[in-house]
Amino acid sequence: MEKRHKDRLRRLANAVEQQVEDEWFDLKFYHNGASEESNDIAFFKHTCGTTACLMGWAPSLLRAIKATPYGARVKYEVEGSATYDIVIAGERLFGLTERQYDWLFMPGNYRSEHNADWPTTRKGAVARIRAFLSVGGDIYRLDSLEPKDFIRE
Repeated sequence: MEKRHKDRLRRLANAVEQQVEDEWFDLKFYHNGASEESNDIAFFKHTCGTTACLMGWAPSLLRAIKATPYGARVKYEVEGSATYDIVIAGERLFGLTERQYDWLFMPGNYRSEHNADWPTTRKGAVARIRAFLSVGGDIYRLDSLEPKDFIRE
């Protein structure tokens, strides 16, 4: 993993921890912006009237990604390349493989077969980034990490 990608992940974790209120964060649902129906993410309110997941906050908190709404869809631009797929944008932004992206950003992967589940909260997501960085993104070491070792009170 390149230093710039690690730095972006670290900046995202710090910004979410310091600037995002708990009620503005929702990782229980995944919304790619590809459909007209976004009722699933509208449980809490922040300035635009919806919540956002970890990757959903990236365009507001990092300069390296730009998000432009097009009706019900969003175009993401990272390093001169555009996509309507938030997963592809996230993989480019942070230099991740699909498996690494899924581990960090997909709420279904916050459940563990071997250890305690990771909370799908703002603190849980930030802790997950820090855990990921602690093993250099090594996908084979991630399942051995415990949430309690990374969640800050």
